[in-house]
Amino acid sequence: MDLTVSKDRIEQFSILLLIVGAFLLLISAIKGTDMVVAFVRGVLPLHTFTDVRVNVLNVFFNFLIPFIGGLLLLIAGLTMLKYRRLTEDHDRVRRVRQHIKMKNENLLLRLLNEDERNILDAVRKENGILQSDLVAKSGYSKVKMHRILKKLESIDVIKRSRFGITNKIFLNEKA
Repeated sequence: MDLTVSKDRIEQFSILLLIVGAFLLLISAIKGTDMVVAFVRGVLPLHTFTDVRVNVLNVFFNFLIPFIGGLLLLIAGLTMLKYRRLTEDHDRVRRVRQHIKMKNENLLLRLLNEDERNILDAVRKENGILQSDLVAKSGYSKVKMHRILKKLESIDVIKRSRFGITNKIFLNEKA
C-alpha cells in the first residue's frame, strides 16, 4: 500500500488549512468584538458568580477556541507550504547534482583509454573487488594493473585499501 502523497495534494490541503484557519480567526474576531461591545454597553451581567462563570465560558468557547484553532491551522498550512517548497528545492538540487555527475562521468570516460575504462567498469560492477581478482579477470599483467589503478586513484575515481597481501578496490564516493 503506497502512502505517498503528491505535492499537489499537499498544496491543496495546506490551502484548505489556511482558508479554514482564516475563517476561524474571522469568527473569533467577530465574536470577540461582540463581547467587548456588550461589556462596554453593560449588557453582560457580572453581578453574581454564576454570571461571571457563564461569561467566562462564553469568552472561552466563542472567542478563545476559534482563535487558537485558527492560529494553529494557519501555522500548519504555512508549514506545509514551506515543506512543499523545500521538497521542490531538494528535488531540483538532486537533479542538478545527477546531471553534473553524468557530465563528469562522460568527461571522465572520454579521458580514459580503453584499458582504464574496462577496469573501471569491472570495479563498478563489483564494488569492493580484490586487485588480484581484477588481474585474473582482465588478463592484464600485475604491473599493467598497478599502473592503471594508480592512474584511476590519482584522479580520485577509485580508492585502494590493503587487504592481506593484495588490495581491495572501491569506487570513490566523490566520483
